[in-house]
Amino acid sequence: MTTVENHTIRFYWTFPELLAEVCRASAYEARTLADEKGQPLADRYTLTEDERPFVEGQLAAALNTLLQQFRRMIPDGCAVEAGGGVYALTVAAREAEDGTPLYGAAELAAADGVARSVLCGLVLRDWWLSVGLPDRAAVYVQRVQGWTAELSRLLFRFYRPAAYSSVSVAEPEKEYRLDGGEI
Repeated sequence: MTTVENHTIRFYWTFPELLAEVCRASAYEARTLADEKGQPLADRYTLTEDERPFVEGQLAAALNTLLQQFRRMIPDGCAVEAGGGVYALTVAAREAEDGTPLYGAAELAAADGVARSVLCGLVLRDWWLSVGLPDRAAVYVQRVQGWTAELSRLLFRFYRPAAYSSVSVAEPEKEYRLDGGEI
């Protein structure tokens, strides 16, 4: 989720939501695993509530990784918050000289969604490594790289220079002749 207050933007995610997301993703992937005899291994490899300490530790590390990604694109500084069931990044909201925001709700929502995917992807990468499935972890390494590139693109648009926020080609109420004179 994202909030904007007092010229700051706060991207935040609650632990129960993130835990549910990583558990669901691991369950979807673990259901395709089977041993040599064809017996399902979902019970063995699915991330559950029991692994809560693992997820909490990995989310804190993933949030620091995400913070580094934000710091590369956002010049105005970032703050991180991990604890109390909330994982958050707070950044300065970039505005034009007249106070108009240089971002839109769609940009905020997109950045929030991709940042959340990065967080969960990093946790899942480490989960697959911890249970001895490096091939599954490699899939998440690639996914996180893609999400990170997308996040960089979104943050660049989000913090683009004010000159590029909007461009007016001509005044809409005026028409011009081919020789450049006004009609």
